Amino acid sequence: MAGNEADAKGFVKRFQGRADVYSKYRPGYPIGVLLALRREVGFNRERVVADIGSGTGILSELFLENGNRVYCVEPNKDMRRAAEEKLKRYAPRFISVDGAAEATNLRGASIDLVAVGQALHWFDVEKARAEFARILRRDGYVSIVGNHRRGEGGVEEAYGRVIDRFAKNRAATPKVDDAYVGRFLKNGEFKKFVMPNSQSLDLQGMMGRLASASYMPPPDDREWIEVEKEVRAIFDKHGSSGVVTLHYDKGYAGLSVTALPPGMRFLQRRDNLGDFGQADHREVWLFVLVRSVVLPDQHCGHPRSFRTFDVVPH
Repeated sequence: MAGNEADAKGFVKRFQGRADVYSKYRPGYPIGVLLALRREVGFNRERVVADIGSGTGILSELFLENGNRVYCVEPNKDMRRAAEEKLKRYAPRFISVDGAAEATNLRGASIDLVAVGQALHWFDVEKARAEFARILRRDGYVSIVGNHRRGEGGVEEAYGRVIDRFAKNRAATPKVDDAYVGRFLKNGEFKKFVMPNSQSLDLQGMMGRLASASYMPPPDDREWIEVEKEVRAIFDKHGSSGVVTLHYDKGYAGLSVTALPPGMRFLQRRDNLGDFGQADHREVWLFVLVRSVVLPDQHCGHPRSFRTFDVVPH
């Protein structure tokens, strides 16, 4: 989520009271993100990470489990509180920061990897890019990670109809797609890697997943009874042993390289990466930026080159 400007638009307050369900019911990120970073840019546990718009710490925990020191920068007080409670066992490597993408409150040239998980659409692009350039070390990187719900499929279509019927006051945020990521990375060359992702939910889990969205009515709203009726109908039609599976076919992780390490080689072909193996079929995209775009320059536009590779787990 963004900072003062976004706060003025009500973006930060949109998640007030939703931190607990957000933490519990939003999909996580696979270890394949770490493995991709390690393979492409030599990422390791010694690197210092800043998770920007960290929310309840879902992405942060991936890096903390890896042994990294992680600054969790989040403007929403409830979200920070939930992250602090969940991640306190990782102290002192876990550091909670009241800040935003445009003003992180971090020291300049102090961060090796800026990570953004499911939050890029809340940022002021120009201000966030400048702030990332300020806090990154010269050989630092930016990783953009997220999950996008599939639009096709019986469960996904039914879930989408529930949202269409009950969603209110949706924020005017941009659609984060390849073109948007390209504009954010500002005229850089990058590549994208894809891994599968899905989320198996029982009735309570799907209700929680819906409640975590800022545009859905809260559970104490009188319409919530109708929401539950619609969700029960989804389980009656598509459930198996009380569980349905929600697929995310546009999860992505973007990596921008602000300084290309000497002698680095990038994959030039489709590669079956067995060490990305995930039993639960998660999907992530990895964008690798070959030319620096985080540091401000006079050019702006789409990436000069874009190449996609499927990462197929065994």
